[in-house]
Amino acid sequence: MRMLIETILSFSLIVNGVMAYGLFNLLWKYEIYEEWVTFFRSEIHKLNERVKQADVIHTPGGDSYRLFESDDDVGFIFSEIQRIINEFNERIK
Repeated sequence: MRMLIETILSFSLIVNGVMAYGLFNLLWKYEIYEEWVTFFRSEIHKLNERVKQADVIHTPGGDSYRLFESDDDVGFIFSEIQRIINEFNERIK
């Protein structure tokens, strides 16, 4: 009877050790991915702001125009770039 209890206890310790290692490994990977998503989210936000800044043209009179967005041919490409950025931003939320 004592041998059975020792065997079960040994088996339980081995299983718990493997599970603890697996849990630690998953936690480590989760933290890495969380940092990656946070970094990528901030980079997407910066990219979106830079695209908007590149579109605005300031005149000496103080007026500002959206050059790319208002143009038919270039505006389509600009809109597609904006759409792709927005879709990607939504996916990482």
